[in-house]
Amino acid sequence: MILNNFDWNDFLQNTWQKKPLLVKNALPAELFDVLTPEELAGLAMEEDVESRIVIEKDGATPWELKRGPFTEDDFTSTPATHWSLLVQGVNHWLPEAAELLTAFDAIPRWRLDDVMVSFAPEEGGVGPHYDNYDVFLIQGRGKREWRLTTQHCTPENYIPNMALRLMENFPVEETYILEAGDMLYLPAKVGHWGISRSPDCMTWSVGYRSLSAREMLEHFADFAARESLPVKWYQDPNWLDNQEHPSNISNHSVAQAKAALLAMLNDEATLHRWFGQFITEPQGHQGSLLTPPPERTLPLDRFKRRIHQGEGLSADLMSRWVQDTTTNPRLLHINGETTTVENDVEAALLDRLCSQFDHPADELLIYVTENTANLDLLHGLWQAGILHWLESE
Repeated sequence: MILNNFDWNDFLQNTWQKKPLLVKNALPAELFDVLTPEELAGLAMEEDVESRIVIEKDGATPWELKRGPFTEDDFTSTPATHWSLLVQGVNHWLPEAAELLTAFDAIPRWRLDDVMVSFAPEEGGVGPHYDNYDVFLIQGRGKREWRLTTQHCTPENYIPNMALRLMENFPVEETYILEAGDMLYLPAKVGHWGISRSPDCMTWSVGYRSLSAREMLEHFADFAARESLPVKWYQDPNWLDNQEHPSNISNHSVAQAKAALLAMLNDEATLHRWFGQFITEPQGHQGSLLTPPPERTLPLDRFKRRIHQGEGLSADLMSRWVQDTTTNPRLLHINGETTTVENDVEAALLDRLCSQFDHPADELLIYVTENTANLDLLHGLWQAGILHWLESE
């Protein structure tokens, strides 16, 4: 899938994480017919789907937040205008939403958070706010007005005593009207306020993870304990030159503590292994839904025979796959776990596994007919419950 009226080279050099960009007719409007407002509401009624309803109200509390799963009564009791339904992770449930992500492959897949879809009648929205991540806002149906600001995008500007983090002061700097197929890119910390200008407004949001240094340090500490990394010990400085008083902490003492920590981070092989696990580990609500089945047992020859008989393989739409081809041996990271890849496994098979969810048998036969390393990798991933039979499971 390719974005229209869009130059990735120019965008990544001049716009990404720098400034907003409006792209008219970025994608065909009919692509978004795969999901109706009624079907989105149906998703929001499912126990495993993360969803919210935001209602704009009068009075001391101008916005109300409700969390799903919802019932039909929740939707029949909503007002005629000034409310919005938001459903997270639609790409985990709808294959067409996962396919939409191929239009954004100029940015690594592991940077992705999820695809959120919202519905709003006239005047509906979630209020003025800013995010700490980059997002592409694509209009699927109807019209939405977007008001933008770069001012006061700080926690100090949140409306007090609200469940939603909405901006109290929002001086509008730019305004855009998006119609079906239009796209608006917003970098992190640009305030935006979307307001429906039609009775059938549906917006698709392709959002990217914000990676904080604190989150990475916490995860690396857990990784170090789990992997039993070699201990790096603190080494005292020369106390003859660095001890003015028994209660003092000298600059050299802190430098030695920093050196011990950096010694762990300077091991490139360890860092690559940790980072792959960090960026593929299921996030929040998603993590509780990824429960692979017990390991399966099926002899390799019978596994190969089933593929030759026309059975393909597929990965869960929630799974996260990345490869690290800079290491030797190569590493395949899936849902926070690492698999070592034999040198004889074809790069084209790894590329396919990390970019597609469904693998029909006729396409797999290209890789498994002659190459036993390819077959061994697929067999191992199937045995571990990471891949499933496409047609029979």
